[in-house]
Amino acid sequence: MRFLILYDTPEGPVAFDRHYREVHIPLVRGIPGVRRCIIGRNAVAVRARNCHANIAAAHR
Repeated sequence: MRFLILYDTPEGPVAFDRHYREVHIPLVRGIPGVRRCIIGRNAVAVRARNCHANIAAAHR
């Protein structure tokens, strides 16, 4: 199973990264069965105009 999370560009990227690292990642690691968490930045859409600043995937 894979969870995919897409985030729009945050207003305060430094604060967003800190909060994500200190709060969200520990929460994901606490989910039973999660084997890895992958985080990407500045993704560009191939066929659409929308893009996301951050993408996270948790693999179970």
